[in-house]
Amino acid sequence: MKKNIILVIDDDPGVRESLAEYLEKKGYMPITASTGKEALIKVKKEAPLVALIDLRLRDMLGLDVMREIKKLSPGTECIVFTGYASQKSAIEAIHLGAFDYLEKPYNLDQLLLTVKRAIEKRKAEAALQKAYADLEREVEKRTAELKKANEKLHAEIAERKQAEEESRKLAKEWETTFNSISDMAAIIDKNYEFTQINRTCSNAFKMAPKELIGMKCYEVFHGAKAPPDDCLFNQAMKNKIPVIREFFEPHLGIYLEITISPIVKKGRVIGAVHIAKDISIRKRTEEQLFHSERMAGIGELAAGIAHEIRNPLGNISASAQLCLSKQMKSEQFKKHMRLILRNSRSANKIIQDLLNFARPSEMIFNPGQIRTVITRVCSLAKARCIKQNVRLSKRVSRRMPKIMMDEKRLEQVFLNFIINSLDSMGTGGRLFISAYPEEKEIVVRFLDTGVGISDKDMDKIYDPFFTRKKDGVGLGLSLAHQIISFHKGSIKIKSTLDQGTEVTVRFPIPEVG
Repeated sequence: MKKNIILVIDDDPGVRESLAEYLEKKGYMPITASTGKEALIKVKKEAPLVALIDLRLRDMLGLDVMREIKKLSPGTECIVFTGYASQKSAIEAIHLGAFDYLEKPYNLDQLLLTVKRAIEKRKAEAALQKAYADLEREVEKRTAELKKANEKLHAEIAERKQAEEESRKLAKEWETTFNSISDMAAIIDKNYEFTQINRTCSNAFKMAPKELIGMKCYEVFHGAKAPPDDCLFNQAMKNKIPVIREFFEPHLGIYLEITISPIVKKGRVIGAVHIAKDISIRKRTEEQLFHSERMAGIGELAAGIAHEIRNPLGNISASAQLCLSKQMKSEQFKKHMRLILRNSRSANKIIQDLLNFARPSEMIFNPGQIRTVITRVCSLAKARCIKQNVRLSKRVSRRMPKIMMDEKRLEQVFLNFIINSLDSMGTGGRLFISAYPEEKEIVVRFLDTGVGISDKDMDKIYDPFFTRKKDGVGLGLSLAHQIISFHKGSIKIKSTLDQGTEVTVRFPIPEVG
């Protein structure tokens, strides 16, 4: 890899040349390409540190160019920029291994900072492998010297001790560098066993490094008794190239970005450097953005439908009222008119719910206690619980601090959860509600013994208009999710068919001062 080479790929000559000139002034060695094919030729020849890729080129899509660059030069960090930014393209770019995604027009200082960070990441990974290889060579060298020193006079003993001290110093420096890595880092041998663990990794698993040494990587990270079928370590060992992947790890309950770089010695792969980054926060942000975009689109559609239906519905209602107001003798006629009027009012209420979903009114936040909201909704639900013979119990901590809330909206949310639980239990059952502080959050749980939710329905429960109830509209959980999001909270639902459902809501506790 040549020093500080930056490849600029853009079909706009003005952008391409000005960016190259700017990078050259900043001490880099820019090379340019106007097409995807030209870029791939230069990547194969130059192996640049960083490639700046326009998302739309004349002959290829920018994401396809990035995919081919990663095949030709896995170590090249890719930064995608475009004037046509979208959530979908950004997420796809990140999934394909892009270091970052910038929107045109970009700030040159921001671009320069992104390039520097990409180079620092690449150099850090290279330095880690180099440090390990250098250490091995140094140990081999010193071992040979020590073997010869044993056959020499006592005067050479001092030289041997000096060499040992230098080796210890190098090992200590390497260990310090290794432990300074903020991500989980480990060195794994060909038998899947940890041989080195950095401090971040041992802290993540709440174990001392010496306890983790010798354990199998798949036991620690996956809680498995054997490597998974798509084991990234096996892929890196087989192909002798770094492997990068993002995935959700159920055993740890977090999203991980895993980079496995093989360690090659004399043509043989003897192990790998394993870097694991917790990207759960980024993933949650991506999911929230995706959900928000989706809700916005559905909201606009709902508002449009409601507007178009209300006019003819109003005419129907007015006509029915007019007919009823006249002195008509036929009771059968009046009966049908009342039915039309009743159903038109029912339809109008559904339309109003649609409008509330499409254009939620402004929330009024004041300091309040979650305990007060729970007590009120339990009182409202008490009569129905008695009617259905459902045992309602609650356990609410008295040590919970106040949070900023819209009490009426939270009542609506909590009452929706209770009604869903009661609908799922029929006659008999138990509903348990608890609330308590946990670190920097207030946790509220609703646990019932109802029929549960099937796996195929779990991905749809927040979708507007999705319902399994005969008389349901399917907006309850969508509105609940919307309201909780406005409170900067989160909602998680776990359910087992024929056993019950658990709804967990978390609200952030405001920092004092």
